[in-house]
Amino acid sequence: MWQAYLAVVLFGGFGCLARMLIAVWCLEKFGPAFPYGTLAVNLLGSFLIGIFGALTRPETGWTMPPLMREGVMIGLLGGLTTFSSFALQTMTLLQEGRWPVAGLNVLVSVTGCLLVVAVGYWLTTLIVRG
Repeated sequence: MWQAYLAVVLFGGFGCLARMLIAVWCLEKFGPAFPYGTLAVNLLGSFLIGIFGALTRPETGWTMPPLMREGVMIGLLGGLTTFSSFALQTMTLLQEGRWPVAGLNVLVSVTGCLLVVAVGYWLTTLIVRG
């Protein structure tokens, strides 16, 4: 069991690094008016987990050891996505009285992440089926 924890920690480090790089890039590119970096990593992570979840189903033939699957899904993609950051940033926007921006953040983040998980899963299912 300790190997699974180690895999999650190692993969998680790469996910966290990717999150930081994307967040800094978005902040430099778009500024601080909207939490673009958090939105970007949550959309990207949701899309990738949709692809990976569909790709590694037993019937696809792309199965992998549970240790690797856990490392990628829990570690890498869990380290990449930032629901806690999303929640804090939304609360801060609300406290600042920026209700429209907070509402937009919730709407785009939740709807967008659900949508890209579905798209990633659907596309991968189509590709794997041939």
